[in-house]
Amino acid sequence: MSWTRAACASQLASPAPRDGSAQPTTAVELLFDLVYVFAITQLSHLLIDNLSLTGAAHTAFLLLVIWWAWIYTTWMVNWFDPASGAVRLVLVSATLASLLMSSAIPSAFSHATPTATCTCRSSPGSSWSRSAMTS
Repeated sequence: MSWTRAACASQLASPAPRDGSAQPTTAVELLFDLVYVFAITQLSHLLIDNLSLTGAAHTAFLLLVIWWAWIYTTWMVNWFDPASGAVRLVLVSATLASLLMSSAIPSAFSHATPTATCTCRSSPGSSWSRSAMTS
């Protein structure tokens, strides 16, 4: 038996029914969308705090990133059955990552963002993390 991506995907999650019937919305999907509402709110605060051409460019760039993350995750959930455990696990993971992303938006273009600090401190290969551990 040859293993392909389609075979692996069919083992983990079944495709959503394509018979034209209504697919009920799950609570996890609503929570995912609510996190993105929070992200858009954070974007508006970012623009209000820096009402300039540079601030508008930063906000537009982050809006593109946020839209990209939302649209591809939504596409995946529409393609596969959200009642499946594997799809639900991916969606919960994406929701938590998106919440972290949303909370970092206000300081996205400052010199020390919380997510950059967490990433630098947690990556064992970075020289900054080694110097932070010794001090």
